[in-house]
Amino acid sequence: MKRNSVKYIIYFLEAVFGFALQETPYLMPELFGEKAVILLPLAITVSFFEDESLSVILGAFCGMLADFAFNGSIGLFSISLAIVCYVFSVLSRRYIKVSFLSALSMGCLAVVLIMLMHFVLYFAFSGYNYIMQFFLTHYITRMIYTLVFVPLLIWLNRYISKGRFL
Repeated sequence: MKRNSVKYIIYFLEAVFGFALQETPYLMPELFGEKAVILLPLAITVSFFEDESLSVILGAFCGMLADFAFNGSIGLFSISLAIVCYVFSVLSRRYIKVSFLSALSMGCLAVVLIMLMHFVLYFAFSGYNYIMQFFLTHYITRMIYTLVFVPLLIWLNRYISKGRFL
C-alpha cells in the first residue's frame, strides 16, 4: 500500500511539474513559437502501466490543467483524456501486451486525435478565416513538439510503475 501511495504522489508531482514546465515562459524552448503540451502524453503513458482508477483520475487532472492552460475553462481535455486513459488502461490490462512500440504508436495516435479534436471544436466550427493556415502554422508544430515527449515519458513512467526506486 505504501509503495502505491508513493507512486501516485510521484505521478501527480510529475503532472504538476509538466504543467509548470509547459507554462513557465522561457523555461522550455519553443518550436516556431509553439510549446509542447506535455500533459497529454504524460497522462496517456501512465495509463499503459497503471490500473483504470488511477488512469482516469490522472487523466482528468492532467486534462483540467491542460484546459486551464489553453483557454481557462474546464472541458474538452479533461473529458477526452479521462476517457482515453480509461480505454488505454483497460486495453493494456486485458487485451494488448504493452511493448515500447505499441505504447508509442497508441500514444502518438491519441495525442494527434485529441489535438485534432481540440482544433475542430474550438477553431474550425467557430468560423475563423484562414483556419488551414492556422492549423498548419500552429497545430502541426505543437503536435510534432508534443510527440517528441511520448517516448521519453513511456520510459519514465514504465520505470515509475515498476516501483524499483523505493
